[in-house]
Amino acid sequence: MFSGHLFWGIAAEYFAVKTPSFLQEFLIFIYSSARLVQMFKNVVK
Repeated sequence: MFSGHLFWGIAAEYFAVKTPSFLQEFLIFIYSSARLVQMFKNVVK
């Protein structure tokens, strides 16, 4: 940001703040999907 690239500095700060919440939502979706598949496999057996 201090090297004269104000836009890129602001964009990097924005994504640094937003990325953890996005990853958390994505991982919760993956976990719940995997859990559903596991439960379905147990029912089919």
